[in-house]
Amino acid sequence: MRMKLPISSWKMQWKFSSHKQTISRQVKFFLLLIFTLLLTIGIFVLVYIRNQYIEDLYNISGWNASSIMGDIDNAIKNTESIGELIIGDVFFQDRLSLIKDGDNPLNTSAARRDIQSRISIMIDAVDYVSDIAVFDGEAIQHHGSGISLSDEEFRKAVDRAMALDGDFFWLDGHEREVYYVRAIRRAESLALDTLGILFLRLELGEAMDNQWTISGLSGAVDLFYGGQLIYSDGMIPDGYETRGRGVEVALSGFSSYFIHEGMMHNEWEYRFYSNADYDAGNESIFYTAVLFLLAMMLLSLLTIHLYSHSLLKHLDVLSEKMDRFGEGNMDFSDLPSYADRDDELGDLHKHFDQMVIAYNDLVRDNYTKEILARDSMLRMLSQQINPHFLYNVLDSMYWLAERYKAEDIAKMSYSLANLFRTSISGSELVVPLSKELEFVHHYVEIQTIRFSDMFSFEYTCPDELLSVNVPRFSIQPLVENAVKHAVEENGEVCHVHLSAAAEGNDVVVSISNTGSQFPDDMDLEKKGRIGLKNINQRLTLLFGDEYALRFSNENGEAVVSFKVPGSTE
Repeated sequence: MRMKLPISSWKMQWKFSSHKQTISRQVKFFLLLIFTLLLTIGIFVLVYIRNQYIEDLYNISGWNASSIMGDIDNAIKNTESIGELIIGDVFFQDRLSLIKDGDNPLNTSAARRDIQSRISIMIDAVDYVSDIAVFDGEAIQHHGSGISLSDEEFRKAVDRAMALDGDFFWLDGHEREVYYVRAIRRAESLALDTLGILFLRLELGEAMDNQWTISGLSGAVDLFYGGQLIYSDGMIPDGYETRGRGVEVALSGFSSYFIHEGMMHNEWEYRFYSNADYDAGNESIFYTAVLFLLAMMLLSLLTIHLYSHSLLKHLDVLSEKMDRFGEGNMDFSDLPSYADRDDELGDLHKHFDQMVIAYNDLVRDNYTKEILARDSMLRMLSQQINPHFLYNVLDSMYWLAERYKAEDIAKMSYSLANLFRTSISGSELVVPLSKELEFVHHYVEIQTIRFSDMFSFEYTCPDELLSVNVPRFSIQPLVENAVKHAVEENGEVCHVHLSAAAEGNDVVVSISNTGSQFPDDMDLEKKGRIGLKNINQRLTLLFGDEYALRFSNENGEAVVSFKVPGSTE
């Protein structure tokens, strides 16, 4: 007899409309997808290579920037050194003191001529310093190209220098130069009153032009002192972007510039723009490589398509087998056999044939097992004792014990009846802590009668925690585990202490006992620990892994604890 098999989803996935035509479209689509993927990867690789090329240029540019700016930094340092030399020079100290303190015009004029003469000698000692000027409060003695500052700018510079108590600062000029400005203070007897103001004109523009000429590069530089722009070659880029991997590029008109930023000595910083017109030399190579890659992809697509076409007939056979299987026909004797074929298509056909055989065996086995299971269920139901009947019997025993004044028997039967009633009533996953403690109380009543002086119990639980939810039957098995190992197995006196306490947003329930210890490598998978494993699984399933059971030995006692969320919802 043929059976109609419930595999319509298989038929929808594998049923070929017009057989080879549909699978051909799928194969072509797949090949097109592969082609697109390979083309995308190829272009990505080319872009990666191009970006790597740009990054290499960027790194070379960065090395050049460091070298050039190192020379500029030296020029700035030399200027600061000559400033230090002048303000501490005894010659300048003496002449400026004579000008400030003297009242003889002839001596004052002579001192100023001496300063002028000394400046004319010193100016040739430092590269790129085009003017040295000393302002004594009334007159300026200088030699060189002059001070390009306006009267207002000069006055502000003098006031600022006097306010800095001998420290220097750098000032932006107007003709690609910067000024080193510093007050010359009296060193004699550490009087430190201001004798004059020193101005050193540093031709940064000339220094940069010289560096561009030596390096053969082109670009521009912005220099910052104390976070303020103090020198610029005048090229302000229109915008910034990133090319390659972290390569910063500035755009200005149709030109692009690599950007390098760095620190120099003291508070000097620079932003270096190096010409980065790299596209002209590699664009043609890049597009030629793209066209070559495209041609190779098309050739590969054609080759794969012709080869895959020869494989489709074997899928037609497999499609026919699936059609028959879906209709309940397991007879494939009239179709080609693939038993002797060892490639992937042969394995596919053989595995499908084996699946059909296994499916038939599985149907027969499941049918037999279902009959046996139903028979077993009927026998079990016929032998099952009504749990309410047992509860009623225990209740009757309690009243008989009360009648005959057998208090221990009455108490034990009463507690056992309550234990049994709680275990068969309700199906909640969690219960209030108060209800769980009530269940523990009945269990403790029984064990107290059983073991008398060998067992004692106490618990500590604030009233505000009694409404917190805990997994049903999660505490009594832990108390029972303590009694089992301490009294029943070890024969030791067992005192059990149960406590509940708030811990952040959680509540920690802890059970400690004397008379037994937990092993150092507590393994819940070990045989005989089904109860503990069951509690641990329920805790983690309900609340998460951080709420699992925790075992320890403290002060000679075995301690097991767990956390539950403090919310009562």
